[in-house]
Amino acid sequence: MITDLEIRKAKPRETRYNLADQGGLYLLVLPSGKKVWRLAHRVSGKTRQTTLGHYPEMSLIAAREAQFEMKRRVKSGAPVSEDTFRAISHELQTRKAEAGLSPRTLETFKWLCRLAEDVIGDRKLHDIRPNECWGVVKAIEDSGRRHTARRVRTAMGEVFRFGMRTGRSHGDPTAALRGALMKPRTKHRAAITSPERFGVLLSLIDAYPGSYSIRLALKFSALTFARPGEIRGARFSEINGDVWTIPKERMKGGRIHHDVPLSRQALAVVEEARRFPHRDFIFPSVRSLDRPLSENTLGSALLSMGITSEEHVPHGFRASASTMLNEQGFVKDVVEKQLAHLDEDDVRRAYNRALYWLERVTMMQRWADYLDELKKDSAL
Repeated sequence: MITDLEIRKAKPRETRYNLADQGGLYLLVLPSGKKVWRLAHRVSGKTRQTTLGHYPEMSLIAAREAQFEMKRRVKSGAPVSEDTFRAISHELQTRKAEAGLSPRTLETFKWLCRLAEDVIGDRKLHDIRPNECWGVVKAIEDSGRRHTARRVRTAMGEVFRFGMRTGRSHGDPTAALRGALMKPRTKHRAAITSPERFGVLLSLIDAYPGSYSIRLALKFSALTFARPGEIRGARFSEINGDVWTIPKERMKGGRIHHDVPLSRQALAVVEEARRFPHRDFIFPSVRSLDRPLSENTLGSALLSMGITSEEHVPHGFRASASTMLNEQGFVKDVVEKQLAHLDEDDVRRAYNRALYWLERVTMMQRWADYLDELKKDSAL
């Protein structure tokens, strides 16, 4: 059991945390400093997290009384509302899971909904007004997370529109917020786009004295310009001949897998990796063959070579390739497809994927040959 003194002394942290009381009652302390009374209990065999109120408006004693009343109602068989924002958002999450949404995308949607549920979770959907939705996203925006605020508004809108389809909401109050939020600050990832300097970078990578896994992952990054997370998680089982198929679960958006044509040089990297001890990861962690390289490993390796994060980061290989390939006259659409920039039209996306395959195969081999020339001409 917790005391009122402990509650008053509880300070916000970078992530939310709980102060447990008894019988499923706990106080949720949010990074914003808000303190929310929550009750974990079971209704009709399902675990539910119910918001009882906010501290200090609801005292510890009042929260325990509300806990007792909630449990009494459940035990007596009194109906528990299924038309709250939380209940309907959970229904929508279930439908998304059944529709085959990738686990990563589904978890992101759940997280965005939870940010709204912390404030309006137990309000009936048809009672929620635009000013309440504004309060949710404005608090997130005020914390500096402008992009997150916009994504929460989008997720909330999905819940309200789902409620409209199922007859539990009369409209989407988030529509009134369009244009109200500030635009996110654009964060440009540093990338070397000078061919001469890029040649130097390639030579530095070849001479990297650290782990073979890091050296090969950086070479593979330059040759394939896939996203860092896609490369770090690459498996030998994803290589089929001269094609690397990245499963949709690891792709940004998680809607479709991505095939990468492998040049002779990229295949040589894979074959070199096979000569070292491995399980299935092509670029295993330096500490365990059962895990991929960690998120910060490649950036740290670049720093050790004298390449600062202001000049080039692991994600920058994509911008480097995009800039130089366009400068060499390759068709923009072919470059975009190789970068796996998604077309919003499902039919057109599938059509273009097949349409540009031969062009992409040719482009990737010419790109690899061009990188060999840059290394040869570098000053190292």
